Amino acid sequence: MNIKFISLIILITHAELIHCEINDAVRAVSDAIVMTEIHEISLIADLQNSHVEKLIKLLHSKTTLSLTIENLHESKAKRLSTLNVLITEKNESLSELFSQNFGISRKFFLLIFFNDDNDNDDDGNEKALKVFNEFWKFSIYNVNIIILSAENCEDHIKMLTFMPFSSHGCSNLIPITINKFYCNNHSWSYHNEQVFPQKFKNLFECPIKVSTFNLPPSIIVDKGENGTSHRLRGHEIELLNGLSEMLKFKLNFEIRTEAAAWGQIFENGTATGVLGRIVNAQVDIGIGTYYLTFTRAKFMSFIQYSSSKIILTVPRALPLSSLEKLIAPLTAATWIVLLLHLCIGFVAISLMQKLKFELQSCPHMNMLNILFNGSQHVVPRSVPLRLILWSFVMFCLIIRTLYQAGLFKFLQSDQRHNELQNIDEVIEKNFDIFMYESFQELSKGLKIHQNRKLVKNNETIEFYQMQTLNPKFKGAAVGPLYEIIYANQLNYKNFTFKTLPEIIFALPVAMYLPKNHFLKSEIEYCVGFLHASGLIDYWQKQYLNDFYLKIDTINDEPKILTFSHLSGIFYIWIGCCCASILCFFFEIIWKKIENFRNGKNQNFEKINENVNKNHEYHFLFYEIIKEKQRAKFLIKK
Repeated sequence: MNIKFISLIILITHAELIHCEINDAVRAVSDAIVMTEIHEISLIADLQNSHVEKLIKLLHSKTTLSLTIENLHESKAKRLSTLNVLITEKNESLSELFSQNFGISRKFFLLIFFNDDNDNDDDGNEKALKVFNEFWKFSIYNVNIIILSAENCEDHIKMLTFMPFSSHGCSNLIPITINKFYCNNHSWSYHNEQVFPQKFKNLFECPIKVSTFNLPPSIIVDKGENGTSHRLRGHEIELLNGLSEMLKFKLNFEIRTEAAAWGQIFENGTATGVLGRIVNAQVDIGIGTYYLTFTRAKFMSFIQYSSSKIILTVPRALPLSSLEKLIAPLTAATWIVLLLHLCIGFVAISLMQKLKFELQSCPHMNMLNILFNGSQHVVPRSVPLRLILWSFVMFCLIIRTLYQAGLFKFLQSDQRHNELQNIDEVIEKNFDIFMYESFQELSKGLKIHQNRKLVKNNETIEFYQMQTLNPKFKGAAVGPLYEIIYANQLNYKNFTFKTLPEIIFALPVAMYLPKNHFLKSEIEYCVGFLHASGLIDYWQKQYLNDFYLKIDTINDEPKILTFSHLSGIFYIWIGCCCASILCFFFEIIWKKIENFRNGKNQNFEKINENVNKNHEYHFLFYEIIKEKQRAKFLIKK
């Protein structure tokens, strides 16, 4: 058995060590230490005691161990937490050392008791039971006691320990003998056996209390018919069931149902919810996909069994409007080329009209008639023009057919604009990024930290995840990947969440136990075995299917076209009708303006005509007067 550290505590009474030869006692102790495979011991002793001094000298001379000896009275308190051997004659020293958290990091203890003839406890069992109780209060279980009696050496040099779980009961601290040292042949009866036996490989169906809460898919609480009994399932429940089968213990679940049942732990060590039950050692195990944090590890023991990827849930892109779907079947370049062809056709027709070519009436409208699959009753007489017409008809037929096929597909589909692809795009759009306070420290130094918004105490991250179903929501939610997969798995027929492909960070997931809990090492070993065998991953995949992470939300199945699908063409028709009405009123107004202008021009012409006539009348009148005067002059003459 490879033990790196052992704490040897030797308690000595004031009695003389004569009846049982001290050499045999030293030999028994040294052989017991050698069986632990320790080669170097730091020894702190009360050097003022004569018996202790003799024992140290003999132990130093009869073993090959490297001993470092310090005086107990001169040793500093911090040294007590790392010592390997303590020799003292005071029983009170043991309680004093426990008050200083002695040996918490050193899980192996070997105690040496010396009994004398005046001791009422001949076999040392009563004293050993008291010591075992003291150790068990601190969850220290690798404790052996060697009893050195003042009577028959052969019968009374024995090694005691306790088995807290056995067929006789749970938390059983009654001392049992696991080895004996025979003075006649100077050897232990079981020299090759483990000095510190395994005590938790089999817990004999003793109850282990587990505190948890409803957290699908890790822990799913199904209420029974009467509303009180519960049926538990989930991949973390499968893990606990696996551990109970390996260690042979019975699970005793405590289901927390209050708000924020998972609890919170503070810097001063106080905690609430499930975490509070663990910190106060009211339960043995607390589980619920807890992340491993520094504060939790400071006040509780932990066993990591998985890791959780933290991702960003973002809104989906806005769906294409009914008008956008009308132009979606063709690319922008295709539309530009088609418009250029039409423009060239209109220009060519206009030139031919100016050059006095013989054309049909309204040739521009005839060109649009061919484009929209109208009938053509008259064809040109010239062969070249017929070839041009035929090629244009074929061109319009192919383009129109392809457009109609693509348009029908787009009208039925849920096509959207370009989706968000990375965190940089989220930051550029200035999205608020909602997260729990526990993620705030982890996000420092990341791009999302500057846009963070902490979830309030009366809210949950699931509220903001549901908000991302609205494409107009300007925010994103930070959360574990497994929750998104499970939510999509349950609701894929109604809705699914959109996540970014980038992983923000991965957090270790652990179950928590009270500090220095006796089951930590055994559960840690079993979890490692289950993880290596792939069972933990297998249990997770029973409840989580990665297929639902990137499920295709575009439904291409045939469906009846509704008004929402065809609203685009109605908008165009209404727009054209409105434009024609506006043109109609414009024409009326324009004609009135023209008539008004024409009326003014006619009045002006009449006025000019009357003026001209008046000028003619005045001229004739003037001529008549002149003729009269000339006639009078001639008569007089």
